Amino acid sequence: MHRTFWAFFLLCSSATVLVAQSMDRNTLQRVKEASVFVQVTHSFPLTGDEFSGSGSGFFVSESGHVITNYHVVQAQVSAYGITFPTPLKGVEIIRNPGHSNFEKYPGQILAVDKAHDLALIGIDLGGDSVPHLDILPSDSLYELIPVWAFGFPFGDEFSVLDRGPEVSVTQGHVTALRHDDRAVLDKVQIDAVVNTGNSGGPAVNQRGEVMGVVNMRYGDSRVNFAVPGHFAQNLIQSVALDAPVNVTSKVQITSPEGSRVFVDWKPVAASPEGISVPHGQHTICVMQEGSDAYLGEYFVLGPQSLDIRLPQTRDMVINPVPADSGAPIAPDALNALLDPVRAQPPMYAEDFSERDHLPQWRQSTGGAEQRTWYVAEGKLHQHVGNSDLHAIFLGEKHWADYHVQARLRIQDEDNDGRAGIIFRENEAGFYLLRLHRETDKVQLLYHSKGPFGWFVLQEKQLTQDIDDEWHELGIHVAGNRTVGFLDGVPVIDLQSDFSPGGRVGFYAVETRAEFDDLQVTPVDPPATVAQGSPAGVRSFWFSDEFSLESTWWYHYNAETGAPSPWAFSEGGCAIAFDDESERICEFTRYQMADFRLNLNISMGEAVQGSHFGVVFRKVGDQYLKLELDHDADEIRLVFVNGKRKKVLKKEELGSEFFDNSSLLRLQVEGDRVLCESYELPLLEYEDKDLLQAPGRLALSATQVRLVLHRMTVSSVNQDFGKEK
Repeated sequence: MHRTFWAFFLLCSSATVLVAQSMDRNTLQRVKEASVFVQVTHSFPLTGDEFSGSGSGFFVSESGHVITNYHVVQAQVSAYGITFPTPLKGVEIIRNPGHSNFEKYPGQILAVDKAHDLALIGIDLGGDSVPHLDILPSDSLYELIPVWAFGFPFGDEFSVLDRGPEVSVTQGHVTALRHDDRAVLDKVQIDAVVNTGNSGGPAVNQRGEVMGVVNMRYGDSRVNFAVPGHFAQNLIQSVALDAPVNVTSKVQITSPEGSRVFVDWKPVAASPEGISVPHGQHTICVMQEGSDAYLGEYFVLGPQSLDIRLPQTRDMVINPVPADSGAPIAPDALNALLDPVRAQPPMYAEDFSERDHLPQWRQSTGGAEQRTWYVAEGKLHQHVGNSDLHAIFLGEKHWADYHVQARLRIQDEDNDGRAGIIFRENEAGFYLLRLHRETDKVQLLYHSKGPFGWFVLQEKQLTQDIDDEWHELGIHVAGNRTVGFLDGVPVIDLQSDFSPGGRVGFYAVETRAEFDDLQVTPVDPPATVAQGSPAGVRSFWFSDEFSLESTWWYHYNAETGAPSPWAFSEGGCAIAFDDESERICEFTRYQMADFRLNLNISMGEAVQGSHFGVVFRKVGDQYLKLELDHDADEIRLVFVNGKRKKVLKKEELGSEFFDNSSLLRLQVEGDRVLCESYELPLLEYEDKDLLQAPGRLALSATQVRLVLHRMTVSSVNQDFGKEK
């Protein structure tokens, strides 16, 4: 009898579990009706041909708002490691796909959360309402909860006529809740089967409540991930769900007098009433000669007023000079520098004994807000030893004159480890005093955030090895003078004015560096600076990904001088002009005479008059140009002086050069010009009468479809930088 009772109890318990893991038919039908098929049409920039992609989504409001993944509607595509911008031609939402009662609606992208791979799409239901899903609070999730993943794996492959595919459902469990270092739920791991096409679909519980938005699969395993619902809820709350969708709104754009305004790369005329723009996603560009461009992505959901200001362009002439270590500081001068610092307490000190202090710091990895720093055993650690720039900051942008010191250790001997102290960090860039372990050098650099690059200002070769021991770095910055210390000995003394002030922090690349005992002490700025070597750039490199952040280009028609924008986006810069005019995209931030350039470029099919060029040493209307004639399969070096042009040298190019994405290498040094592609020489020229003046770089295009992927420029004595 006893055994019979327990057998019955276990059977009942098992049955209870089975019931708990099932979804009733009504809930199943409701989630299926709330799941939608998302079709996206793109245009390939090199040909103009349209192509389609698809994903999954689900209604989150009765008025027809759809959540999906951002990568489903993202206007770019990657192939063979190369990213192409692919302008969106349209987004379509299919309700009840695969069935005879299917309905198609044009969709408008209303908001995106790129960091968490989410997009919100609106459709016009014409007054109807639809079943929608509620989002479960993330704090109610735990491991082993049953989960059902809805979506449309493999997209149109299972489509029924033009109705789209029927929804698929798979079952599994929550296998892990993955949090970031601040204990925020970042990923919901599930083992329900998902495939390509499931992206954007809902992962729901037994009651049909959304636990996450399916967004990735880890290889061929059943380790799959969904974006937690709280991120989707935040995106939904950023939009007024009762606002109409397929309408237009007035956008009032205020910009400097004489500037030109472009919406989605088309010119618009300013008017007191504003311009009419359909609801949804738009790119706004404002340009004026002598100013940095303005590029911005906006989601217009009603009347808006934009006051756009254009900062003045400031060219920096780069003339690299031989490295030096500066004159040594006399003992009396050194004491006069340091005695006031020793006499007062620091305005900030941190010994990293408390882990909860770290959230006060802002972390950045290669420009992205990624967190790779942590505190343990009374030290600050950088966790990742890759070639990305890992930085962490604290303080205020008004901090200007101070003495900062800290201890650091570079342990990872196998890599080209670099670590140091950041100072005067602001929105434009920062200074860096760093140790370079592989070369046993101490260096003072300036890092520009736009375009992303480095300028070595002064360096000193050390007589001792940078080993696994702790070293103390110190910086005394007052006015335009910087004195750098290593283990209490002054090693850098320089005058420079790249940055007037800003925060302090730490930096590490290709090493899991450790830091400790930070102190920041204010100092009185001197009335004049009588010591320190004059600033000079020893070497440099910078790079540009041709994104919407690339505001340092001035785009214009070569014949009229009027602004004529090239289409910058997330995936690169794509141009395709229908007329025969030459367009110039001029780099306004720096001027240089000698440099090395790497340019990744793809070009479409040739038409009559197709040209692409790299302009250099440009001063006014006098410059040199390396010209690729796509029509004639020829490369030429041309000297331009106003309306006069002289071909200095030309070589044949095989048509296969234009068949694929190419790497164009250009080295200009003194009276010599060398152009290569993947180490294959294309053109070489040397002449003592060659134009020598430092000037701007520019790109030119005529009657050609092309995509610019990435540009890297360096001094001829500097390898291209690794910090991304």
